[in-house]
Amino acid sequence: MNLFSNTTIKSTLITRLVSSEQDEYGAPFSIDTYGKESELPIPPSIGMEIFDLAFEDPVKIIRIVLSNNYILTYLDDIVINESDFKDVVKYITEEGWYER
Repeated sequence: MNLFSNTTIKSTLITRLVSSEQDEYGAPFSIDTYGKESELPIPPSIGMEIFDLAFEDPVKIIRIVLSNNYILTYLDDIVINESDFKDVVKYITEEGWYER
């Protein structure tokens, strides 16, 4: 598998949706992990921000995992209100994100 084709880098973007509301132990009510196959114009680097139509603001890269066959690009958590959780999940899945 060639990760570099036509000057783009194939990568799987990974982020977590985290509710801003917490239980009595300080844990978020909801946490779901989502991924999306993407072609980046340059190699990812920690601290770089990625803009995706599924999210209102760019999301910062916090970790990169490389292997011979893939690049996993981990993004900052997306913190949302618990009341909006289902709507956000519906919207991002329509934009090509899938639950991991």
